[in-house]
Amino acid sequence: MSEIKSPCSCSKGKNVECENQNCPLNIIESFNSICHDLKTPLNIILSTLQIMELYDVTGRLYEDKTLFKKYSSMMKQNSLRLIRLVNNILDLTKIDSDLFSMEFVNADIVKVIKNITSSVRDYADLKGIRISVTSNVSEKLMAFDPDKIERILLNLISNALKFTPIGGRIVVKIIDLNEKVILTVQDNGVGMDKEDLKDVFNKFRNMKKNYKENEGTGLGLSLVKRLVEMHNGQINVESKKGRGTKFTIELPVRIIERMERKDNNNKYNLVEKINIEFADIYLTLDGGVR
Repeated sequence: MSEIKSPCSCSKGKNVECENQNCPLNIIESFNSICHDLKTPLNIILSTLQIMELYDVTGRLYEDKTLFKKYSSMMKQNSLRLIRLVNNILDLTKIDSDLFSMEFVNADIVKVIKNITSSVRDYADLKGIRISVTSNVSEKLMAFDPDKIERILLNLISNALKFTPIGGRIVVKIIDLNEKVILTVQDNGVGMDKEDLKDVFNKFRNMKKNYKENEGTGLGLSLVKRLVEMHNGQINVESKKGRGTKFTIELPVRIIERMERKDNNNKYNLVEKINIEFADIYLTLDGGVR
């Protein structure tokens, strides 16, 4: 349990916003938010199983193959939502406890980013959204953790897909500035107002707000920020309501004295990672997205 190190402004009244992460009200509301996010997919899985049991009694479950496919897909999707949430909670806890490990290797970051973007194109196409990637260089060898860069980019693209309407576009851009690399993910979706923008990376404020709006814990962007910082980089966001959002990441370029690791991150593993990070984007049986 975290020790409460100092009094906070919430002691003055329940309606006062508190910035202290050790504030009891912040901890309680964050815990409530996480429990809510865990409970929602669990309820859906349980309800789906109960419906399948009813169809099983009547024999319709196996007579109509689309029923089994529909309900098993719902259970898998919500299981992935649970995995994503648990992964985020565990990783943030490990980072806070200095137990999170990074594996830096010298690799081509342009190739990694292009592969990730290409792998999620099917999701974008199903939602009627164009996604593209551009770079001012064909390759850039630098030290980074490929798995963490995947996590960062998948999270940002997932957010862009969720908040960009049909017919919209997402542009991933890589800019090599020699001593640093700039990575941007920009969409023309719903955007955010100034009040939301200032707290977009704040774990506790985000969880409280999103919990009230039934939009999840908001842990993803907090984790993205921490992963960028563990690369000694910076991330910022620009957004306008109704105009879209742009995330910009700056990563320092360096080369480490270590052999490049073998690429054991095969296509299957990447597909599984995409399925987990995109678990809030529901694909329907007729090929649509909801």
